[in-house]
Amino acid sequence: MPSEIKTLGPTRRHSVRDGLLARPVLLWALFLVAITAIGILAKWLTPTLRPRPGGVGPVQVALQLGMLLMILPFAVRVGWDALGLRRLPASRDRLVLMFPTLTVVVGFFAGFRHVEVSTLTLAFTSVVLAGVVEETTFRGILLTRLLPRGPWTAVLLSSALFGLLHVANLFLGSPWQTVLLQVTFAAMAGTGYAAMRMRTGSLWPPVVLHALFDLTFRVTALEAGTPFHSAIQMLHGVGWLIYALIALRRAALVEEQCNTSLSRSKAST
Repeated sequence: MPSEIKTLGPTRRHSVRDGLLARPVLLWALFLVAITAIGILAKWLTPTLRPRPGGVGPVQVALQLGMLLMILPFAVRVGWDALGLRRLPASRDRLVLMFPTLTVVVGFFAGFRHVEVSTLTLAFTSVVLAGVVEETTFRGILLTRLLPRGPWTAVLLSSALFGLLHVANLFLGSPWQTVLLQVTFAAMAGTGYAAMRMRTGSLWPPVVLHALFDLTFRVTALEAGTPFHSAIQMLHGVGWLIYALIALRRAALVEEQCNTSLSRSKAST
């Protein structure tokens, strides 16, 4: 892997990339600026495009594709093993994943709305991209690079940064009250995703559950402001925060997962 990376381009480019990986908070800030700029540009170039039923449209998908292209060089540098993309959850991890899985699946009990095939295709594409891009960025790249600061710092800081990423929605026209709720609940949910990543050593559980959770708001009859919607949000926010604190309570296990991720990261570089 290292020899292949060195042949991809000038040494200076790789040194800049390594420097950003060594400063994960700065890397996050660049991501925030970049996706905000892409979103504003996309809305300016296509002012007539509007989200389809389910809140998804071509502009959103294009934004997610742009972010995928941005994180790919950093993901390659960190390494697929260190990111947890070459490992599937073991059978012993089923109990750890039971609560978050149930809280996501329950959203589908709201029933399904009638959507056109084109809308369903956009929705599916959007949630898959969101799961892959956001989890690779926050529970893959940033969490891995923050681990030298300690497991709890890595989990809490990467989750806070995940929540704060939603500040970009302010510049895309969302009301500040909505953005504040998004930041808060996304940060709490981020601790749950991080706990899954740390306990299983695999990035796939967060990717899949993230995509499924987003899908509930795209294809089900779940209506904002209803008691059922509020219950789902509380489960995914406060519930996942409590879940993370319990799942990561065994410091020895957390430390072991940290050492494993760090060794994989060093081996890939």
